Amino acid sequence: MFLLSGVSLARAGVGIARWPMLMSLPETLPTQVSIGLGAVWGIVWAIESWGLWTLRSWARPAGFALFVLYQIAILGEQAVFAHGLYERGLIPGAIVTSILLSGLVAFGLTRPLIRHAFTSAHEEPPLHGG
Repeated sequence: MFLLSGVSLARAGVGIARWPMLMSLPETLPTQVSIGLGAVWGIVWAIESWGLWTLRSWARPAGFALFVLYQIAILGEQAVFAHGLYERGLIPGAIVTSILLSGLVAFGLTRPLIRHAFTSAHEEPPLHGG
């Protein structure tokens, strides 16, 4: 998740750094949208990464939901803004890859030891009366 945050923020940073050049190119996805999506996803992934790192109970289900939503957003961008036959031909492979990656994330986040770590991390210790 930290990696996704870095990649998304890098997408926004590169867009800002190359703004003049990108504005002169014919584009199917406006530069502002690409920068905005990169910034939003970068912040979302940073928060999610922090939640997973600190074993917050909300982070495990949110991680899977956000990953699926992210995959849908990426596939949607490809489907809407890809105009060439080659780019359109890559979409079925991207769908299969997204499904496999989502399954891998679900598998990782639902492992018994992972579930236990997230539920026991914030339980109150038992009180010992004397």
